Amino acid sequence: HMSIIPQLGFLFKGSLRDNLDPKKEVTDASILEMFNKTGMSIRGVNTTSTEAEEEKAEEAESLTEGQLNLEFQLENLGSNLSNGEKQIINFMRVFIHAQDLICLDE
Repeated sequence: HMSIIPQLGFLFKGSLRDNLDPKKEVTDASILEMFNKTGMSIRGVNTTSTEAEEEKAEEAESLTEGQLNLEFQLENLGSNLSNGEKQIINFMRVFIHAQDLICLDE
């Protein structure tokens, strides 16, 4: 399998989790593990911000304070993120699904 990540990738309005795994094929723990393995981060997204999210984080062993907030809401086309952050999300969408070959348009 091969995936191509364009310079201006597509993001839609919704949670970070929905943008990373629209078909919900991967667990939250796996997504967090992939971010930890790559060392990728997204400004303002790496903390939980509501009590409900904090309770959810406490319930899951793999989630600790300060980790990626998968419920972070992206605006349409990712307008609340920089171009680099959009590329990270597009890259991680492909990486999470373990593609054999990833081509980046830079």
